[in-house]
Amino acid sequence: DELRKELLTGKNYKRIVAGLSLDTNLNLSDALKILLGADLFTDFLWDQGKYYNSIDYSFFTGIKFFPGKSGLNFSISYVLGNRSDFYSDKKKKKAWGNGFRIGIQYDFMQDKKYRIKPSAGAYYRCVPRGNYSKDHIRCLYGGIRF
Repeated sequence: DELRKELLTGKNYKRIVAGLSLDTNLNLSDALKILLGADLFTDFLWDQGKYYNSIDYSFFTGIKFFPGKSGLNFSISYVLGNRSDFYSDKKKKKAWGNGFRIGIQYDFMQDKKYRIKPSAGAYYRCVPRGNYSKDHIRCLYGGIRF
């Protein structure tokens, strides 16, 4: 992580951060659903021939609760994930970890009969990796449900 800190304190570093989340709901009732999904996050950081790249992936399952008739919902999930780091002169692979993911989301047109329903939300994911290290991911997102 020293190389990562060094690159981030430089003046001309380049960085690309991108992610993808996919999930599905299994309906138990209108207010309660089982949530299944996966996340993939990448962080590419480089400057003058030095680089520190990370690929973080996880799988999650939990429950999603709709407290009212609107599209507002909350979720809590168990997470199993891994992160691999690649840097200039070495490859370092971190151990699998398990943790949790909590989220809030608003499903627009939840009570309508449209085929495509937009949503917006946020979540926090914490996955301990061993050796007293943890990955903390905070995510804001927009999506489409079919």
